[in-house]
Amino acid sequence: MKRRLYGYSVSLGAGILGRYVINSGDKCVLDGVILYGLFFNFMDNVRFFRNTTGKLYDKAIGFNFYLIIKSHEAALREQLGVEAGNAFFTKLQEHKYSLMDISE
Repeated sequence: MKRRLYGYSVSLGAGILGRYVINSGDKCVLDGVILYGLFFNFMDNVRFFRNTTGKLYDKAIGFNFYLIIKSHEAALREQLGVEAGNAFFTKLQEHKYSLMDISE
């Protein structure tokens, strides 16, 4: 049985989730999202957090998000398929300490 998958995120996480949805387009595995407290300019805020916290915040959030995604790897690979799943998890591994760079 296939179930609907929704996402909810707040603040910086809302920016990350929103960027994922926008970049994924029609291939997005989520059926809907709620983004709460989303800041106005994502890239300006990325620069702010990196320059004012010595990348600590970026690394902490990035690695935690990486661990959450890895814990759901089997389900995500099933949803994405072999080729897209391999590409996604390869890119995820390369950027596990700063997921804000994943689309670059």
